[in-house]
Amino acid sequence: MIQYMSEPITSTAVILIPTYRCKKEGRSLLALTFKDAVWLGISQGLAIIPGISRSGITIASLLTRGVEPSAAFKFSFLAGIPAILGLFLWEAKAVGFAFEHPANFWLVFGMSFLFGLLGLFILKGLVKNLKLHYFGYYLVLAATLGFIFLK
Repeated sequence: MIQYMSEPITSTAVILIPTYRCKKEGRSLLALTFKDAVWLGISQGLAIIPGISRSGITIASLLTRGVEPSAAFKFSFLAGIPAILGLFLWEAKAVGFAFEHPANFWLVFGMSFLFGLLGLFILKGLVKNLKLHYFGYYLVLAATLGFIFLK
């Protein structure tokens, strides 16, 4: 099981680590081209591979195309809205049975919302300061420890 779990982790790391070469200056959100959108769409499609971060791969692909970090962050999440909404609608019926009481639903929804915002806040800071590659190094460490200790 660890082999299947660690391979996607290291794949995401390989995508994130080269972002240290990117520059803070770049094209703004309004200056994005059709090629940028196609590149983002292809990278978002690659995120169907288990363990590949959709936001990580799309942000990294835009950064490597010369898009400024804040624009890459915004465009990645704007492009993710249809995918996330579609997944929510697809899974809502299957998960609905787990919440017999409405209070349970709202508690889980609220906690997910708060921790999601916290994650976005941290990710935005990493992208803005072009430190996304640090998360790639963390993933390599996590995969290595997984190989060593979870045989």
